[in-house]
Amino acid sequence: PFEHVASAYRALEASTSYLNLPLIENYLYQLRYPAFRYPVPTGLPEAGRPWINTNALLDRQSFGLELATNFLYGANPAGLVAAAGASTPEEIVDLLAERLLGGRLTAAQRARAITFLTTDDQGQPRTDIPDAAINDVTAWLLGLGNFVEQ
Repeated sequence: PFEHVASAYRALEASTSYLNLPLIENYLYQLRYPAFRYPVPTGLPEAGRPWINTNALLDRQSFGLELATNFLYGANPAGLVAAAGASTPEEIVDLLAERLLGGRLTAAQRARAITFLTTDDQGQPRTDIPDAAINDVTAWLLGLGNFVEQ
């Protein structure tokens, strides 16, 4: 869980200011990683069993959603995309896939993300891509198994 959270923050160039540290620590606790408070003297296990189960995966997806869409957590995916100069749906998805997944995005996943960016909530084509849509696609990418795996 610590690597998951640190990787997400690093990939999104999110702020880890002292204001965000209690939020980060709270999410680590929810992800079953009690930072500096693990009761066994041998430390936290390296094996996946304590970390990987359906609830833990759902918690990781919730973390991705909070990080990508809630500025309290210090991330601004839409700002990151704008700073990189990506403007078309394809450029946006490819940039985010490269930053978050090392480019490991299947053709179906890429097509789904592009469709999301180019379609509004009523299923109509968008004329522009709102920041909220970029943030939502980022959250979805953070919840994919490609990002969750170590």
